[in-house]
Amino acid sequence: MLYRNNPLLVTNTLFEKAVFIDTSAFIELEINNKEAISCKNQIDQLSIPTYTTRLIIAETHKRLLFDHGNQKAFSFIANFLTSNIIVLNHDSTVDVSARDLILQYWDLDLTFCDAVSSVVMMNSGIYKTFTYDSHFQALGFVKIPPYY
Repeated sequence: MLYRNNPLLVTNTLFEKAVFIDTSAFIELEINNKEAISCKNQIDQLSIPTYTTRLIIAETHKRLLFDHGNQKAFSFIANFLTSNIIVLNHDSTVDVSARDLILQYWDLDLTFCDAVSSVVMMNSGIYKTFTYDSHFQALGFVKIPPYY
């Protein structure tokens, strides 16, 4: 289990060098944030596999649509469909674990999407997340950027 203020040691898993991409990073990439673009370029140059979930894709599309308009939202979907980002699927047991995580960390105001992402990452052994959201770091994940 993850604990706040206690960074996880990355174990020797298949996903040791993998990076999970969160909604906030996708949005920053889509609006051409230079730091986000530099970080994603470094990840790509190092051939580090990247992962996300369908909930993240849906949440990103919705936020881009309402905050930045149809063009940005469509551009995101078009870019995503041609990317090499792998979508991690989950089942109802992840939903139950996500609910439990929300209850355990009630004071963090976790969204269901962030809780599902956290459980999926924990279950997959992915401990690095490309995000601008502080929730993941509070749960003990390694937050990038900056990329080291």
